[in-house]
Amino acid sequence: MITKGKSREVFGRGVATPEFLKTAAGIAKKREALKFLGELRGFGGEFAANMIGEALTTSDFSNLLTSNMFDKLMNDWRTAPVGYKLWTYEDRSSTFNQHAMIGVEGSSGYIHEIDERTGIHVGTFGDSKYNIQLKEYAEIVGISRKMIVNDILGGFNKLPKLLADKMARTCEHLATGMFADVNGPDATLFTSGRGNLITEELTMAGVEVAAEAMYAMADATTDDTIVVEPRYLIVPPNLKLRAQKVVKALQVRTVDYGATTVLKGFDITTDNPFANLEVVENNQITKISTSNTYKTKQWYLASDPNVGRPAVARTVNSSNPEPRLMRSTPDAEIIGGGMDTFSFLYNKINYKIQHDFGVAQVDYHGMVGSKPAS
Repeated sequence: MITKGKSREVFGRGVATPEFLKTAAGIAKKREALKFLGELRGFGGEFAANMIGEALTTSDFSNLLTSNMFDKLMNDWRTAPVGYKLWTYEDRSSTFNQHAMIGVEGSSGYIHEIDERTGIHVGTFGDSKYNIQLKEYAEIVGISRKMIVNDILGGFNKLPKLLADKMARTCEHLATGMFADVNGPDATLFTSGRGNLITEELTMAGVEVAAEAMYAMADATTDDTIVVEPRYLIVPPNLKLRAQKVVKALQVRTVDYGATTVLKGFDITTDNPFANLEVVENNQITKISTSNTYKTKQWYLASDPNVGRPAVARTVNSSNPEPRLMRSTPDAEIIGGGMDTFSFLYNKINYKIQHDFGVAQVDYHGMVGSKPAS
């Protein structure tokens, strides 16, 4: 604890990079730390002193001795290049048991006029149930003493980002698997009968077809139109530029010179109706849909999952909604006093990242998938 506090006092949080230690200010900080090492040795803290001395030569030892590693993990987790948090609805679970999310369907018909003889009409609501379950995901990474001492390039400092990105990528893969399968749009979520499967290329006209299909969605009980607003355009990496051209165009020009139209030919320029859509790149689509026919052609239009009916839901642990980082307990005792940070048998430190996560398909009304035929 003394060394942790002193390292934070001398170097701050995340400052002691190899580059900084070569500067005049860094050299001054090293001198201050070395003075502290001498004091540690005087009090019998020989191992702690040697450990800091080793790390001072190469790695960012503030990660080794402080909670800065967890802070970096959280920052990298929250800024990871994934988009599933945008188009999935977040549920929270307190147990690992499967549980149901209940969706309320609308009451059929219309509100009746009050009849003084028969009283007020009693309506009914239907419900739909979607099952979701929290599961455990974890990985252990071992860092040897030799790796830390030889860490000239600051690789140890990148460990939080590597772990955060891998966990985020795992969650993105699981969530994407709810709307995509090996042959393109998932066959259980998208069907032509439901009206949420189209065969258009990703163009302005294609997005218009998808938006019209979403606006035409009707309640399964009442057949009344559901208010579902398109919000996200989810595409594989190769379609990102094309998608951005669609949503970032300032104006749209529609030209039809056909003699059979009511207007006998027209040329109209309007503001882009899809300027409010957000393009979400998803590189897991091509990893899940391996069919060469649709792998790089499919795309999806999703509604806001927090408004109306989401197509996909995710659940996290209500007590620990974000990943946790743990370190193995030292099991080697130093003769003369103290515990070795590295393991007795393998001379390394084990770090474990763990996250409780689950996904489920919810309501097909919330997404339109396109499976271009060409």
